[in-house]
Amino acid sequence: MIFISPVANAKYYDNCKGALPISEQSFYGNWIESKGKTTSFVSYDPNKTFSGRIEIENKSVWEFKGKWYLIDNIKYMIYTYSSLKEIPIGYEDSDEILEITCDEYKFRNKSGRLGIVKRENT
Repeated sequence: MIFISPVANAKYYDNCKGALPISEQSFYGNWIESKGKTTSFVSYDPNKTFSGRIEIENKSVWEFKGKWYLIDNIKYMIYTYSSLKEIPIGYEDSDEILEITCDEYKFRNKSGRLGIVKRENT
């Protein structure tokens, strides 16, 4: 079971930024992205780890965790655990952060898909 921090947002919410360049503190906390029947939950912690899961119709289909870091406006994630064999340990993913506020961030992934991720209300 992947742990999503229940208090992360309350602790770091006031530290979020709205402009580029982006600080790592802007990401601390719990985030949700919904696309149709699919919902992603990810928690970014100050110790540079992340954990999360993806659900389809409220059923977990993928759990993951790893290490993350930020260079300029690119967020990198290296997976240290994945319940899917298609995403092997050591796989590195990245998103270009286009905009971030206290409540959401907009990104473009490596394949060019645009997305909006919202901070989870706690």
